[in-house]
Amino acid sequence: MNFGNQIKTLREKRAWTQNDLADASQLSVRTIQRIESSENKAKGHSLNALKSVFGDELLSDDEIPDTVRIILMSCYSFMIIPCGNVIFPIVLWYRNRENKAVDQLARLIINFQITWYLISAAVAFSMVQIQPLFEINLIFMATVSMALINLAFLIRATRRLNQNNWELYPPSFKVL
Repeated sequence: MNFGNQIKTLREKRAWTQNDLADASQLSVRTIQRIESSENKAKGHSLNALKSVFGDELLSDDEIPDTVRIILMSCYSFMIIPCGNVIFPIVLWYRNRENKAVDQLARLIINFQITWYLISAAVAFSMVQIQPLFEINLIFMATVSMALINLAFLIRATRRLNQNNWELYPPSFKVL
């Protein structure tokens, strides 16, 4: 989610109009419109005014620390270490969770990886149950397929994070 979409989402979450946000932030309605449409980037006074309204819910483009990128990169470890895509991000998040940007984005990453792991386990268990009915190795095929799916989601999330789009993953089970 880019910054303008984030402002719009936070505003709509409160059931506010652009006029309501303009009043609360003491910015002009036109400034709010330009920020939400990504026509202008919120800087200086505008950014501070919006942060005073939304507080810690608002993350600006410059607040995505390298720690979040490292957490996301640690998910690739599943290709070498079983459960590495869950264990390493949790350890890194736990050590750095006092930063709101790290906490918020790392939770998205970890929740998706746990969801993916649970779905993979269910698929593997299902394949074990139906394997006797087929001559091909379904367990191997399912394992490789699930790994490739996670790899595709990780590459997509990495690209989105590099573009300051914080919608890294589709909805997943909320564990953290």
